[in-house]
Order: sequence, then C-alpha cells, then structure tokens
Amino acid sequence: MYSFQTVIIRRLALALILVLAGVSLWPGAVSAQQPGAAVTINQLDASKYPQLSAVVTVLDARQLPVPALTDAQFEAFDGEQATPITTVRSAQDESLRLSVIVVIDVSGSMATSFSSAQQAASQFVTSLRANDEAAIVAFNDKVTVAAPLTADKRALTDTISRLQPGGGTALFEAVQTGAFLAREANTPRAAVVLLTDGENDTTASSSTEADSLSSVRSAGIPLFTIGYGAAPDVRYLQSISTATQGDYRAATSASVVAVYDNIAALLRNQYVLTMTATAPANGDDATLRIVANVGGSAASAEAAFKRGAAPVSAAPTAAATAAGTSDDDEPAATSSGGSNFALLAIGAIVGLAAVAAIILVAEAWLRRRRAHGRQLAVVKPNPALAAALGVPPPVPGVAASADNGTGRLIELNGATPAHTYTFASAPISIGSEEACDVHVPRRADIAARHALVWIKDGKIILRHVGGPRRPTLIGGRPVQWVTLDEGDEFTVGPHRYRAERLHEVPNPPD
Repeated sequence: MYSFQTVIIRRLALALILVLAGVSLWPGAVSAQQPGAAVTINQLDASKYPQLSAVVTVLDARQLPVPALTDAQFEAFDGEQATPITTVRSAQDESLRLSVIVVIDVSGSMATSFSSAQQAASQFVTSLRANDEAAIVAFNDKVTVAAPLTADKRALTDTISRLQPGGGTALFEAVQTGAFLAREANTPRAAVVLLTDGENDTTASSSTEADSLSSVRSAGIPLFTIGYGAAPDVRYLQSISTATQGDYRAATSASVVAVYDNIAALLRNQYVLTMTATAPANGDDATLRIVANVGGSAASAEAAFKRGAAPVSAAPTAAATAAGTSDDDEPAATSSGGSNFALLAIGAIVGLAAVAAIILVAEAWLRRRRAHGRQLAVVKPNPALAAALGVPPPVPGVAASADNGTGRLIELNGATPAHTYTFASAPISIGSEEACDVHVPRRADIAARHALVWIKDGKIILRHVGGPRRPTLIGGRPVQWVTLDEGDEFTVGPHRYRAERLHEVPNPPD
C-alpha cells in the first residue's frame, strides 16, 4: 500500500516523464470523420518501417461500408509529407485472410436468451470466407478458449452449440484473452467480436478494468462489442471499442443476428493499404493520415506511429571535443546565470524522472509477485477428475523416493496408444527444438523451448519458458509456473498433455 505522498510523487513524476518523452497518452489510432463519408484506421503496422501497412474501413453518409474503391481514391500523408501508396487491396482479395476471436458470455444471466445469441454467433462464423479463421472464447467465472483458431467452420459451430450458460461474469479477463489471441494471429487482418449482457461481477478473476484497457490498447486490434439485453456495461464496452477503433452495438434477442451480420459486412469490406514512408528511421513519433475520396467528398483518419528505431548516438568526434576548449587548453568560456539555472533545472528533472522510474520498477515487481501468487492458485486440486481418469491414488505409508519420485506425461492427441514420457527431478522439455525431450512440430504458437515439467518435493511442477507470445494454457488461461495436481491437463499449441505421479511401491520384505 502506497502512502498519500508516494502516490502524489508517483503521479507527478510519471506525468513529467510522459511530457519529456513526448509519449502520447492515447496510443491508438484516432478517427477524424467529416460529414458524409467516414474513415477509420482499424490497424496500423509500422514494425517494418519505412514500410507501413494499414487496415482501413470506409463508410458512406448512410454509415454503410463502401466497396470497390480504387488506388486513385486513397491518399496518405506522414504529417504534411505525401506518402506513396504501394498497394490497395480489398478484403474481397482471397489472400487477405482474417482472424476473428469470437468471445461469448456464458454466465448465468444469459440463460433466458442464450439460444438467440448462439444462433447469431454460429451464423456469423459461417459467414466467414473459406480461408478465414476464428476462435471461440467462452466466459463466465472462468475464461476458456473453447476452440483455438481454425478455418474449420463446422468445428466452430459445433463448439458454439455445446456452450451452456451458468456462473458469474469475468468480463475484464475475457477482453484480455480475446485481445491476446487476436494479437498472436498470423494473418493480415484480425479482430475481436465480443458479446455480453452484463458487467464484470466475479471475484474469481483478478483482472481489472485498467488491466483490460491496457491490454487492448497495446494489442492494436479492433474490438467490436455487442451489449446484449437490458443491462450490459455500456460505458465499459464503448470505452474498449473506442480505444481500439472498433465499434459498439446494442442488441436484443430479436436483433442480435442483424448486429452480427452488420459487423461481418464491415469486416468483409475493409481495405489494406501498404505505403513507403520517405522520412528517416529515427525513432520519432509521427502521424499517418489516410484520405479516402468517396462520391466527390473526402474523409480522413489519423493514427500515431514511430518512424523506426532511433539510432544509437555517435561518440563525440575529435573536432567536436576540440571545439569545447581554447587554443591554450583553457576551458572555453560559458555563460553564467542562465546556463547554471538550466543545469539546475535539468538536474531536477532528471532526479524526478529517476524517482518515478524507481517507483514504477518497484510497482512492476510487486505486480509480478502478485501475479505469480495467482498463477500458483490457478490449478485447484481435482481428485474427482483424477479418479475418473484412473490415476492411482497415493499408497499409504510410502514416502517419495530420494529423488522426489517420478512422473508420467501423457500426450492426449488421439494417438493409440498414447505417447508417454517419464520425468523426475530433472526437468523434461517440450518444444519444437530437436533437442527437446518432447519434440512437437514447428508452429507459430509453439516456441523452440516452450515448457518444462519436473518433480520437486513430491509435487509436479510446470514452468512456461516460451515467452508471452506463445502461451502454455491451463483451462484456457496462460500460466507461467504452477503446481499440477493428479489429472490436471495443459496445452502447448494444439497439443494437450496430462501429468501423473508414478507412486513408489515398496519392495516386498526378504
């Protein structure tokens, strides 16, 4: 708990850092709409600067998507400098694949009108093109990735049909999960479409509104939110849609199909523009403005980006060093008064920045500690599941062996017989690297060394080592370091595993 003084210093120092660094408090794209037609920059990728790529939606005066725009109807500007447009591709282009994360509220309050929402979500998934892909995320008290990203529309609709409502509403965590999955999609376009009828009302999830807003802003993926029924959290849903250049729609059981259809129409009529910037890659903040000429009128939108990475400052040259001293090696004359004041001001600013940085680092450390504690509590004891799966119970009176005992990792991917791997106090590794003990095919969602499993103090330990972009999941939740109970399962990409203890049986007496 911070003191009042610490909070004040922290806020003042953070504001000072943001002002000095020129950091925008609103990193997302800002749509600048004129009367009539309107343009929105839904996504902007400057990671390969000077190459820029933008996903753009253009609406006419009736707020309907404008199809079949040509290259000549778009212009782009980096500040006031015209930026050449290399290509303009319509979403109708089969190569412009789309990834959609369909997030569905399955809390108890959805029970009375859930069938309408199910039908609408299924029709939405079916309306996607053959090579587009989608994932299904269901949430009540817990958030579950019910179906990973796939182009198999039958598998997606079957998943939706099996969803059953019940429990609370972990809305903030659902938003974070959807944004995370969309950010990891390996397609030119991505979006999250989320439907809920309520507000975050569960203590089972530790995610906060601030956490979710931070996640969606950093992901750079548009969120289209649907407030279903009479009591959704409209303020929150509008805020996350606005923050991501998505859109908020209200729906009832009678209109929800039409709302999903409207969002599908927007996604089917987007444009992807590629541009080549002319300014140097110096790390400066910049603004991209895209203009669309529709029916004789122009509409524009702006989005912030950085011009590549700032170069490392060069060491002072001999000439520059010499310029600081006189011919007789005496120090060059400097102005007094004003220079001293400037130095004092700079020193004060640097000091405040250092204090703020220390506070922020300490806060981040505390957040990591709290997150680690939550990770350890993700997997609850599950004796019922262990019994159903035939996991042998501990043998009474038999202690673990000197090396903590041994365990067995079972791959649950439909192979007959199932692949099994034995582990003990020395970790076994899972990943796409050939040297891994459990080698899996290389995929975008699997790291070279993805996860480790071993036994310590008689407990099965799972540690994720693949980085934040390629998670290890338990019950649809990314985990870092957890203790597994008998019968618990986890996934690495599409691969599912179950860990079991092999209980030691004593040798019979001589």
